[in-house]
Amino acid sequence: MMDPTTHSYLQTLIRQEGRSMLQYVGESFPWTTLENESLLGDLRVLIDDEKHVVEDLTKFLLSHRGRPAFLGAYPMSFTNINFISLDHLLPRLVSFQKSRIADIETHEKLILDEPSRAKVLEVLEMKRQHLSQLEKLVARKSAPTS
Repeated sequence: MMDPTTHSYLQTLIRQEGRSMLQYVGESFPWTTLENESLLGDLRVLIDDEKHVVEDLTKFLLSHRGRPAFLGAYPMSFTNINFISLDHLLPRLVSFQKSRIADIETHEKLILDEPSRAKVLEVLEMKRQHLSQLEKLVARKSAPTS
């Protein structure tokens, strides 16, 4: 049986990742030129990955008799990135990803239930992989075109 603290954190994690900046971008329309359209496609892959991890975490919580989290609205601060160009968006996504990783690392250490901890570590690993991919997208966007 999952302890109440772990249950509460998993709900929080589902809410935070289900309403992350990356998920917000998936529902908004970042501006890009035709030559950078592939960057947007690469970003959509990360968005879909994150969405699937949130769905998997929700299924895990339900399978352990936990209540699913109510996602609620996105943070109001995200409205500042509506219709922003990829040039300005990608560094913000990197910064957001770093802060989410630090937050998850802090909470992961407090989870005593091993199956729950394993799920949180899966989320953490995905976030780290996405950070690496986002940093590559920033570098690719910054690279001079020939």
